[in-house]
Amino acid sequence: MMTPARITRLNNDHLRLQDLCAQSGGRIAITSVTGTPPRSYVVKFTGKLLGPTAAGPHGNRRTASFHITLPQNYPDPGAVPNVVSIGPIWHPHFFESGQLCTGNTQATFLETFVTWLWQTLVLDPHVNSGGAANSAAKAWQTANARHLPLDTPDLRVPAGSVPDLVPVQASAASAPTPAASSPRPRDPGDASAPTPAAASPRIRFRDPGDASPPVERVPQTGTARISWR
Repeated sequence: MMTPARITRLNNDHLRLQDLCAQSGGRIAITSVTGTPPRSYVVKFTGKLLGPTAAGPHGNRRTASFHITLPQNYPDPGAVPNVVSIGPIWHPHFFESGQLCTGNTQATFLETFVTWLWQTLVLDPHVNSGGAANSAAKAWQTANARHLPLDTPDLRVPAGSVPDLVPVQASAASAPTPAASSPRPRDPGDASAPTPAAASPRIRFRDPGDASPPVERVPQTGTARISWR
């Protein structure tokens, strides 16, 4: 039988998670709740995320939904919520089955756990999500570390503050540069100074054979880390 204290805690977790969704700028939404008090949720994340599979594009997935189930002994120490993707997911910290590898994650409150889950999904370099559950996705993350996170890890930052990403296929080989992209030969009588190419504000994931100049991230105003208290 559930104790009154645990009933109060689960109800408070639900209220806190609702507050988090309201403050997330549309990035997080509760789509269903099961139990009285709530014991299971379906939570939808919207933002710049990895594609659902290795064969798909990366950096432009807009939504992903997950079953989040609280174990019987939650919130006891070590009782971490169980997270399973609804549909395919290709991510360093998710197994092929869709199960999240939580590693040494500690669930203090449900909304802080869901905030951590968002930061994990956008590959925030400051978040340690345990060992790699998908070695291929982990190798991709390491190779593209300079372009991460995919989206802002701070849910209070307005949408659009992180540059868009131009996706490439994870397994695609670097294609030869088309002739049309080569500089046009200058006319011998042309004494004008060459016009420099405009720097693209968009970030592109680089293939191993890509020798083009790197595109730098647009500087962002730093914000304090999230504390939903």
